[in-house]
Amino acid sequence: MLNNLIIIMNVFLIHICRGKTKGMDEIKMNYLLGSSDEELGRLAFQHETWRPEAFDLWDRTGIKPGSSVLDLGCGPGFASLDLANLVGLNGKVISLDLSRKFLNHLNQVATSNGIKQIQAEEGNVESFVLSEKVDFVYSRWLFCFLRDPGKVVAQVAVNIKSGGRIAICDYFALDYLLFPGAPVFDRLLAAVSESWRLSGGNIRVQQSLPGMLEQHGFKIIELMPITRIARPNSAHWNCPKSFWKVFIPQLVSKGFFSQTDSDEFWIEINEREKSSFAILKTPTLLDIIAEKL
Repeated sequence: MLNNLIIIMNVFLIHICRGKTKGMDEIKMNYLLGSSDEELGRLAFQHETWRPEAFDLWDRTGIKPGSSVLDLGCGPGFASLDLANLVGLNGKVISLDLSRKFLNHLNQVATSNGIKQIQAEEGNVESFVLSEKVDFVYSRWLFCFLRDPGKVVAQVAVNIKSGGRIAICDYFALDYLLFPGAPVFDRLLAAVSESWRLSGGNIRVQQSLPGMLEQHGFKIIELMPITRIARPNSAHWNCPKSFWKVFIPQLVSKGFFSQTDSDEFWIEINEREKSSFAILKTPTLLDIIAEKL
């Protein structure tokens, strides 16, 4: 698996060296953070940081060799590639996303590694129809961006087998904690919440998804909260830091956060990284496992 990761990152670096492009997929996507090369790199690092938690969720859900899995809102497909190794040659991974750029990246990496059990599909998560129902559906950090998550749950219910399971990892609360604290950090959280709300998303979506799943014929199997306490320069510290680097300029350009606040924020973060006792609590995630009745 380590060799596969090295190959994936090499292909990613080749992709970056080709220069930044702006395709039509960037215009039509509702994904709040876009599909730039910078965002692709951030997603690669995010996946690697949270990879152990993903494998643990897949194991608890029951995904195994020979399973058919829909990776819903797969993005560049880093999870799809790991799922392909997990289900093996007799299994199948359907990777669904609206971004052609992200799917092209996935296809390139899969082809380079001789992975044939991935079927990359360009489509809308609100209206997709599969040729045959799947055993499992997996989704991570998708539902928080959706204007109508119930509509997507309804589509999943149609496309999963009876007895099949859905595994969802997403945000339960934007409850970051930084110690020592800083008022500008609180202002940033308020700006993120407001921009997310106005975009039509819900950064606390996991509070309502269990009820939506039950309304569409699912039985809740497991609800597991996840949070991490990070020290400066650890992976779980640098992962949100990479998010801020991408997202804060957007907040500034749209008037949610001032450039003065942005400058002050980075001064405060740099000071924390010099400290031997600074900590960052990451937002609470919730793993949901539900079974179709």
